[in-house]
Amino acid sequence: LNELLCLSNLSAAYAATASLPLALQFGTQALKLCSDGDAVQLGRRQYWLGTLHYASGSVRLAVEALEASLVVRRRHKEKIGLAETLCKLGLCFAEIGYHLHAI
Repeated sequence: LNELLCLSNLSAAYAATASLPLALQFGTQALKLCSDGDAVQLGRRQYWLGTLHYASGSVRLAVEALEASLVVRRRHKEKIGLAETLCKLGLCFAEIGYHLHAI
């Protein structure tokens, strides 16, 4: 858990300084440490990667990560996480012109 938090914090720090490739690298490493048993962390890490991909312009990868987060968060009835994931997914769909999906 400590390593997961360290990697997550490094990812957030690099994202804050607009070093998105490094933020993605540490975010991906953090995701690999998540187990299926900790659904809250798994959903958060997938959401974070989706957010980073979206910020870097990789909308397709963002949608993949966000949809994975959506599955986990829906399964575990994490309502606030579900709402933030749906919101970010809507932004992605709007970005690529899928306006009906975005709504």
